[in-house]
Amino acid sequence: MKQEKIFFGAIFLFMFISFASANECPVNWQTLHPEWIFCDDFENGNLARWDVTGVKNTINSNSQNILDGNHSLQIMINTVGDGGDVMEEWFLPGYDEIYARFYVKFQPGFQNLRSDGNGMHLFGIAGNMPYGNSGTVPTGFDRFTTAVDPDHTDGSGTLMPFTFYSYFPEMVGIWGNVFRQTTPQTPLVGGQWQLVEARVKVNTVEVNNIGLHDGLQELYINNTLKISVQNMSWRNTTNLKLNVIVFIPYMPNTIGTQYIYVDNLVVSRSPIGPLASTSSIFPDVNSDGKVNIIDLVLVIRWQGKNNADIDWNNYKHLDVNSDNRTDISDITAVMANL
Repeated sequence: MKQEKIFFGAIFLFMFISFASANECPVNWQTLHPEWIFCDDFENGNLARWDVTGVKNTINSNSQNILDGNHSLQIMINTVGDGGDVMEEWFLPGYDEIYARFYVKFQPGFQNLRSDGNGMHLFGIAGNMPYGNSGTVPTGFDRFTTAVDPDHTDGSGTLMPFTFYSYFPEMVGIWGNVFRQTTPQTPLVGGQWQLVEARVKVNTVEVNNIGLHDGLQELYINNTLKISVQNMSWRNTTNLKLNVIVFIPYMPNTIGTQYIYVDNLVVSRSPIGPLASTSSIFPDVNSDGKVNIIDLVLVIRWQGKNNADIDWNNYKHLDVNSDNRTDISDITAVMANL
């Protein structure tokens, strides 16, 4: 009887919080987070916050492809034109350092293969024009770009870990330079959400328009630093700043229609980190290979435990967000994945 009460109580709590789910990007997000530059959790049900959207980018309301809340961004890639459509957001005149965080999920079986045998582009951070200058080395006065792209092997469609693909004045050759993750690399798996946070800081410039080597770029995957490129020179003038983000799903192909899902995007002047309700993306507390009502019941049942308890080792697997206690934040993290 006690277990039945817990079970039905868990269902009620799940329903209540689901309907009362708080948005990460409400109307007053700028007041709540003055360090944030841009925010879209797509809970408005439209793409009105973006400067450029494209017809292939739409709002998804299928719960199977939502990380948090009731909506996510659906990026469609098909055989028409460049594969996908560009989405842009500008923040002029720009900043010397930004962080951009989002969650992304590729459909199961996604094939990352362009018609020319290369892989796709996905997300860019840039100073001035973020695309359309492939094969041209920036001068330090016109532009710079770095993209978060899946790695690829020529001719293979297998999804591979995220990289940086960068255009900057001192790049090698005329095509974007690739910076890969440190070992062990974090796999990019179709059908699974991955947390991505990119940090870019531009270099300082001497009075005679000579760019110093004190810029950087860093890529965090699932809240772990996986790429760190220091001593970079992005520009030769202080007029050139970080001023645009872009989803650029460039993948001309003959494969057919495929989908990528994005949720909870934030651009900030300071580190962002995971969404509070998804600190653990897959909180499978009973290790049965799935997250369901059983995990929720277990987390609710043993609320109030902490690492000062002599039997903590019996319950610490229920500490979903690893804060050394079991509380409402663990319940929320499990519910976000039901």
